[in-house]
Amino acid sequence: MPPVKVYAIAAGDPSLCASELGALFETYGVEARLESRGKLVLGEAGSLPGPAVGRAAYAREVGLLLSLQGDADAGSLPFGGLAGRRFKVDAQGFPDEEKKSIDAAVGRKVLEEAPGSRVSLREPEVVVRVLRSGREVLFGTAAPGRRRRWVDRRPRARAYFHPVAVFPKLARLLVNLARVKQGDVFMDPFAGTGSLLIEASEMGIEALGIDVQRKMVFGARANTQGGCHLVRADSRRMPIRAVGGMATDIPYGRASGIVGGAEEIGGRLLEQAQDLLRPGSHVVVMSSSGLVPAGAGGLALVSRHRLYVHRSLERAISVFRRR
Repeated sequence: MPPVKVYAIAAGDPSLCASELGALFETYGVEARLESRGKLVLGEAGSLPGPAVGRAAYAREVGLLLSLQGDADAGSLPFGGLAGRRFKVDAQGFPDEEKKSIDAAVGRKVLEEAPGSRVSLREPEVVVRVLRSGREVLFGTAAPGRRRRWVDRRPRARAYFHPVAVFPKLARLLVNLARVKQGDVFMDPFAGTGSLLIEASEMGIEALGIDVQRKMVFGARANTQGGCHLVRADSRRMPIRAVGGMATDIPYGRASGIVGGAEEIGGRLLEQAQDLLRPGSHVVVMSSSGLVPAGAGGLALVSRHRLYVHRSLERAISVFRRR
């Protein structure tokens, strides 16, 4: 089966969007070549796996790319694949009057070329996207998206709150970069209030958390409502034999209650990851940008990203693969 052209509209840093989607495609056994381009991610993939698309945190929309051209003229584009489907056209990045004109013109083109298709603004099966990005206009098709309400799972909305808790969108990104799926065991060795565990569980992944502080273990248990495995232990000497993937935020600052230095803890974590992970599995570490882990002999660096948090805080995300 020939590869398909894909696009994504980034919801945040486009380079993180490209890395996350690449990781998700790999998780589901799909080869992909993706690169960021402005606020878009473009490339080719063996297919467009629904589970991968549905899990993405840093992509607002993912779909099949029909064309990237200099204007909004859809005259040469084929829409026969929408035969028998309910659809709507949604142009973005244009003035209101121009958007209405584009929506109508493209809608007529689809109805002419796709027998049995019909417009459905409320319950479409397919969204025909027309998006102006810089000097180019993107045409694509995507399944209707469901906007995630990250705010519903924000740290302050949980049963137990701590100021260093990771926000849900970022927590999901870290889990996705670890390339774990349903049936795998995911572990956060510095579980804190359970942010990463909550996102893993939301995606049907078995989640295991470790923390050295008793109050954090009880707090995470309250936040995850008993849906995860939690162990109180020192993560420098983890009482675990094997996991399918790991991701964590190395504690920092006074509010973290960290035991030992962050640099030492990051190094010990990567040393243990070599024994806990099977070959080809991944560990993702978010750390202070000044204390980026160097890795270990049995781990290969896959990617590294800088994440701006606020004026005085920048974090580094490092992804390693077990050789």
